[in-house]
Amino acid sequence: MKTVYQLCFWILIVLTGCQEKTLKKHQSESKQSLMAEKEITKETDAPMKAEFLDSLRIREYFEDSTRIGCKGRSKIVVALYDFKDTTYIGINFYSKRNKSWKLRNKYRFDFDLMNSMQPVLTDLNGDGLKDIHLRSMEAVIGANQMRRLFVYSVKGDSLVHLVNSHDYPNVAYNPSLKCLECHKYYSASNQAFGRIQGDSIIDFAYIENRADASYVFTVDQGQPTLIYVDSSELSDPYARFKNYKPLVRYRYNPSEYTFEETEQFDVGGTAVSYQKWKERLEI
Repeated sequence: MKTVYQLCFWILIVLTGCQEKTLKKHQSESKQSLMAEKEITKETDAPMKAEFLDSLRIREYFEDSTRIGCKGRSKIVVALYDFKDTTYIGINFYSKRNKSWKLRNKYRFDFDLMNSMQPVLTDLNGDGLKDIHLRSMEAVIGANQMRRLFVYSVKGDSLVHLVNSHDYPNVAYNPSLKCLECHKYYSASNQAFGRIQGDSIIDFAYIENRADASYVFTVDQGQPTLIYVDSSELSDPYARFKNYKPLVRYRYNPSEYTFEETEQFDVGGTAVSYQKWKERLEI
């Protein structure tokens, strides 16, 4: 009989522990959802906010104030959410002034993917400060990953959206040339090198990798000029180069270079209605 009582006692302990863990998980999810609600509807009129929340559901939420821009003085909040029949990414960027966070930039974009926004913090312009890029759309060819790039501006203390960045698949910072590079796959591949000017990426060179050779071009004010053709063993329809003059191939898998020295984050969230969040809060 004593053994039975002991067994019941330990079962009760385990069940209590599971309930506590479940409650903590619900509290964490609810807190995250409320934070997302606050950020998405910031500076929205009260009547519009009420209507907005009725049809809003959060899918993912990401926040950082220790890596982005000036560490400890910059903060970014990103939410992936559904509103009615459309999915959006909302981005708020803040700067700390007089010990409080001031909104500096606010961006909203349609999101056409079914999977995660996959935020990545990395230096995109060689200034030693962390910028951010996010998945933006699905390319026709799966190997081409399209992303939106946002660069922290020290001068403006703001987050600048590179407006044509989603045209640059598989983008990475090239420390040798101090520029951005992208690699676009089709039946062969094309690699472009560009520098950030204002809110855009401007090409200054590109390589067309074909079956017979690699064709190297320079670009001046949008006009390409073929400077040479390389049909040596360096040439390959899918080769990726870290320099174009002369051609220098990467010695390792380009995908390793693409995300070298970056910080990729798992983002939380779930696709449930705010009524469900309210119900969880009341439990």
